[in-house]
Amino acid sequence: MKQIFTKKQFFLFLIIEFSFLLLYFLLNKRFLEITFFQLFFLLFSVAISYFLIIYFLEIIKQRDLVKRIDQDLPYFLNNLANNLEKGISLKSALEIEAKIFENKDLGLLLKQGLDKINKKGYSLEKAFSFLSIETENLSRSLYQITDTVTSGGTNKSDNLRTLSKTIIDKQKSDSKRYSTKLNFISLIFIVISAVVPAIFLMFFLIGASFLELSISKTTIIFVTVVLFPVIDLFLLLFMRANM
Repeated sequence: MKQIFTKKQFFLFLIIEFSFLLLYFLLNKRFLEITFFQLFFLLFSVAISYFLIIYFLEIIKQRDLVKRIDQDLPYFLNNLANNLEKGISLKSALEIEAKIFENKDLGLLLKQGLDKINKKGYSLEKAFSFLSIETENLSRSLYQITDTVTSGGTNKSDNLRTLSKTIIDKQKSDSKRYSTKLNFISLIFIVISAVVPAIFLMFFLIGASFLELSISKTTIIFVTVVLFPVIDLFLLLFMRANM
């Protein structure tokens, strides 16, 4: 995975932290009563939240990229098999596929490998071992493709079509598991985002009325407006990153 935290993101983090400090000095004692310890805790929480959000968003981005590549692999393998049956060389067939998928992530990866072959003189196997993105299905496909070069067998196209069918079957199975997993996770999200806050606020009301607990307005605002929405956000990001 490429570098997650860039200088630009770190600079944005400093701006956010400075903005909270500025709001503290402008609004404190006028509208809110926040102690220095509460301010430190808030800034620390913002820092942790900020970098966790960036981390989860990068994971989501990488997973989406892998899904897009895997989605195109069966069509790529079938087209490649058809071209090999027509007597087209493997390298020429890959160049054709790179043009067909040139506007997609898979096409960009094929172009990376072909550039190393054409410009640097790499072998096919070595060229595709340096790709910037690796997925299980892509690795299996490239292994099968390079194996057709070294084995020189007569059933090259059949092997590629078999692999294509295997990937499609796996995608169908993953889709069914995804539906089951989505239903379960949705139920958990509803409980955490709706039921838990309601119980927590009820405890606040009961504690303030009967147990004579001292609960400041700042605490109530922080819990209802900041804490629970942030928890919901991280739950959504976690769910999205693991789906």
